[in-house]
Amino acid sequence: SQVVVGTTRWVAEDSTGDTVGLAQDIGSVPLLATQLSFTQSRYPQLQAYEQGYVKEGVGAGGCAIAAHLYKGWNSAELLQAIENLVEQYRLSLR
Repeated sequence: SQVVVGTTRWVAEDSTGDTVGLAQDIGSVPLLATQLSFTQSRYPQLQAYEQGYVKEGVGAGGCAIAAHLYKGWNSAELLQAIENLVEQYRLSLR
């Protein structure tokens, strides 16, 4: 069976985790990294990912890849969906 590791670019680019190096050490494990970006987000909490303040590793990469494969979503559409969820959560706290 074929195994593919899907992650975010934040995880792939994090030198402290060395995800790319680990994948190379294991052998021929394909590593996919989504180009999801929160640079243009209206929420400073999401922009913190771009500044390196947030350690991601809870499935965002897999979800982003699945959304692209299943619905054809691009990064802008994915950001909009994530921001909608953040807004719903924010409103639920009132």
